[in-house]
Amino acid sequence: MATNRNAELDVLGPALTAAVFGYFGFIAGLATTGNDGEMVPLYAVFVWSMRVVALGALASVLLALSGSRKTAPLYLAIMALAAASSLGCAAWDLADTTYNLACPPILLIVFAIWNGYCAFGAARELRG
Repeated sequence: MATNRNAELDVLGPALTAAVFGYFGFIAGLATTGNDGEMVPLYAVFVWSMRVVALGALASVLLALSGSRKTAPLYLAIMALAAASSLGCAAWDLADTTYNLACPPILLIVFAIWNGYCAFGAARELRG
């Protein structure tokens, strides 16, 4: 990613992903427990996948800014994880009749599409 002539565009996708997923994973204050204090697996998977993706996207931004050639493989892996976890959480949320995520499923599907598109872009860059 950092080998392109326009380095500013290289960090836009990862920076946007780090910001959005970081908000939901760290800042929004989403709990992993239900009202009675029991751990809700849907909530835990959602919050922790948001955190892992945010940190990975931030690492991609830092690698891109440093000019590292390891940016594209990391970004590909993180965006694939983000797409899969967003789509999985959306499906789980739609199927679960007891609990609902704070993030609507349609927004998770939009995240999955965006991150899948970014993963394909990183894969194209790896192929040259």
